[in-house]
Amino acid sequence: YACRQACPGCFCDVCESERDDSLWIGITDAIPEKAFFHITRAFHLAGRCGECNACEMVCPMGIPLSLLNCKIVKEVEQMMGGYRAGLSEEPTPLVTKLTGEEDINEIH
Repeated sequence: YACRQACPGCFCDVCESERDDSLWIGITDAIPEKAFFHITRAFHLAGRCGECNACEMVCPMGIPLSLLNCKIVKEVEQMMGGYRAGLSEEPTPLVTKLTGEEDINEIH
């Protein structure tokens, strides 16, 4: 996946799509599996996508990945009170550890 290789937000040691025990993503060329990969990747990058569009620029199939990623970025921004990836060095609200004593209504 060229998109994953080019993305500055992808830094996992082992990509879920390359794990030997992955039950979710196979190795076929089936369109549903490829779509599932891109949707899963977009959600995985939620809160980290800086909208650089490097993924789209290197896609050999010309998939407009920025449309999907921008949609997720907007959803995260709305849900997290204006948070935008790359604008602050503070930890993102999506990776802030919860203590278990928070009121679920305060989080949403």
